[in-house]
Amino acid sequence: ENRRGASGIIAAGVAAKANPDGHTFVLVSSSYFNNAALGSKKFSFKPIQAFEPITLLARTYNIVVVNKDFPVKSVKELISYAKENPGKVNYASGGIGTGTHFETEMFKWKTGTDMVHIPFKGTKNALIDVMAGRVPLMFAGAAAVLPLVRAGKVRPIAVLTAEPVDELPNLPTVGRTVKGFSSTVWYALFAPKGTPRDRVLYLNKAFHKALSDKKLIATLGNRGFKPTPSTPEGLIDKVNQHLKLVPEVAQKSGFRLKQ
Repeated sequence: ENRRGASGIIAAGVAAKANPDGHTFVLVSSSYFNNAALGSKKFSFKPIQAFEPITLLARTYNIVVVNKDFPVKSVKELISYAKENPGKVNYASGGIGTGTHFETEMFKWKTGTDMVHIPFKGTKNALIDVMAGRVPLMFAGAAAVLPLVRAGKVRPIAVLTAEPVDELPNLPTVGRTVKGFSSTVWYALFAPKGTPRDRVLYLNKAFHKALSDKKLIATLGNRGFKPTPSTPEGLIDKVNQHLKLVPEVAQKSGFRLKQ
């Protein structure tokens, strides 16, 4: 069931109330944990404790893209332009608390720039306005923006991964200019609390097997995803690391769920 909205909170709320029999689970992204870390009031359930971890699934990345008429062609130029025009450069995101919002705020903190957040209802809507020039800039998810980059409808200036990506091997990383800067968006699978351990391990094994299929790996790779299956314990470690990072970024950058 596709229960869209609120960075996965709506879908997670349905799963949290489901029968823990191993036949219902939920897919969430790291954006979900941005909201959990900052105490979003949208939760009517405990965002972490309501679930049993199954596995990490995959990671992807965001690409810094600009409207073709925006006078910036590199991260260095973006930083200079933003500093010369404080509070006058708008950036789009897929919504408050999403990965695109979080990563741009982290970029602002690391570079000492002041850009204005324009949240949209979803990445697709945000990219429409970037292409039209109504908002000049976005740190956009690879799956959504790669087709637009390949069609020449937006101009990519950098990728947020630690190393260049296979899909755009000539595109520099943000970290080349902003030392140590890298970030990825990740996806994970959870089951309702109380799901028997043997069901959790069965699902974990099944997803490991599925994510080792060469055809699936190639299909995901073409869309900017890399399979990263884990143990249930490895997933919890990943969540805990993220829960520590988000408040730090919020404190240093002014990142907030409401504006």
